Amino acid sequence: MKRRRQTKDHNGEHWLEIRFLTKGYHHFGCPPVQPGWYCIRVCPCHSGMPVTVAFDTQDKAEQARQAMLAASRKLKT
Repeated sequence: MKRRRQTKDHNGEHWLEIRFLTKGYHHFGCPPVQPGWYCIRVCPCHSGMPVTVAFDTQDKAEQARQAMLAASRKLKT
């Protein structure tokens, strides 16, 4: 199995995208995703991993992303 390249700044803005997911699949033992808008990690070591629950609107997913980014900045992570 190919080893994924690790990144240090998993909470960086450039690693979090908003996407609509329709298919259920598993990541690292997480339950299958339900259709909806998610904030997704796109870093090389967690690419495609949802980091939020499903939201019914893109705007709500973006609000969650902004809240995570603000918390990350405040905590310097």
